Amino acid sequence: MYPKYPLTIGVCRAEFQIYIYRSCTITRISLLEGGPFSEGEIFMKTEKLLAIGLACMLLAIGFTNAVVGIEKDGLDDNPSSVEKSLGEGTLNDPIMINNVEELQNMSDDLEAHYELASDIDASETKTWNDGAGFEPIGDWDNRFTGVFDGAGYVISKLHINRTDDVDVGLFGVVGGPAGITNVGLEDMNITGNQRVGGLAGSNSWGSIQNSYAMGGVSGDWLVGGLVGDNYGELRYSYTVANVTGQGNLGGLVGRNSWDGVVTNSYATGSVEGNYDVGGLVGDNRGAVDHSYATGSVSATGNNIGGLVGRNSGSGIVSNCYATGSVNGFNEVGGLAGRNENIIEKSYSIGEVTGNEFVGGLVGMNMHMVEDSFWDMDTSGRSNSDGGEGKTTEEMMEIELFSDAGWDIVTVPDPDYRDTDYAWNIVDAETYPFLSWEESDLVEIYDWKDLHNVRENLTDIYFLKNDLTPDTDHYDEYAS
Repeated sequence: MYPKYPLTIGVCRAEFQIYIYRSCTITRISLLEGGPFSEGEIFMKTEKLLAIGLACMLLAIGFTNAVVGIEKDGLDDNPSSVEKSLGEGTLNDPIMINNVEELQNMSDDLEAHYELASDIDASETKTWNDGAGFEPIGDWDNRFTGVFDGAGYVISKLHINRTDDVDVGLFGVVGGPAGITNVGLEDMNITGNQRVGGLAGSNSWGSIQNSYAMGGVSGDWLVGGLVGDNYGELRYSYTVANVTGQGNLGGLVGRNSWDGVVTNSYATGSVEGNYDVGGLVGDNRGAVDHSYATGSVSATGNNIGGLVGRNSGSGIVSNCYATGSVNGFNEVGGLAGRNENIIEKSYSIGEVTGNEFVGGLVGMNMHMVEDSFWDMDTSGRSNSDGGEGKTTEEMMEIELFSDAGWDIVTVPDPDYRDTDYAWNIVDAETYPFLSWEESDLVEIYDWKDLHNVRENLTDIYFLKNDLTPDTDHYDEYAS
């Protein structure tokens, strides 16, 4: 039995209790005491609020001690709840969210402050609404303008399958001055039509920070691993998501619009589509800086790039890099397929293939590319419409970048970070990397560590010591 929550209501100078069972729809109202129909049952399929209204009506006509029992009816309908979790919904007293039903009920108050109280398993959403799943919180006419703090907890297995809908994600539309922070989505499966993202379909002048999404996102147009269409701020966030669709597709953001800012963020999943497809952003019209993409990008049309498919309008790309392979038809580049404004202090190293207007860094440049480079050896490209091609050896020398005015410093090993500079590099050993990046290297100190490499052949390893017969675990693993 689901837990029940008593709610005492006074009507016509009488008092009774309604027991509300969490996580179910109303299908049966039983009058357990009082009145001529106390043994009878009223069958209905409606929302809990209607049950309260009916109970009040019954009380008013003579049922002085009625108890309304709510019983579970399968999983076809989207659960709702009338009880409010602890909290007043203010900044200092947020409403605490404990389960996926309470998460869905955030749609009832789009201006309140919320906070996750635990990890949430959202796997049951796969059966909600005849398979359409979770209903996105907020839409274009009624945007979420409150605050949602994930508090470091994870929402797993969120399912949304709304192939005809616009603004699809955990949040449909986030509007200013909304703030979303510290949210993690894992094993998500999100499908929509236009403006589709794991966390938000549209971020309309809201702020998203310290959040991530893992899983799959698909749609037609304006599709991103985290946000479909971004007019707001997106900082310190990332995705490990496979994104598919037609146009304006990005591993992190489908389109970063005029006022959009993407900074200190990254994407590692693959992106597949037709046109305006990028490893991080499909179409950038705002600012993208201090960010990177490592996933592969594949498309059948134009404007295909390892970082951004198209840098258009007032778009600026600064202090960014891309490492994934890029394959497209026309206007294909390791960093950007087509540039219509400014690219500066950025680089790419991924393999680049295509039909026409294919470049190691930029496929077609219509404006300005400054102090930016690509690796001719790894890209397989000696040409680019903008930027300077260098060998792998040259791309690992600090002199190349410091002479170009980059804010860069050498560090002793790839795990070390000097955050006084935008870029760090291990001279003659690594490509430049952003100083805010977390190190994901696995350190090898002895023979046992080396032996354990076989357990995960996709990790990146760093040898910290010389390994000799005197090093620990030699007899066990290397003799």
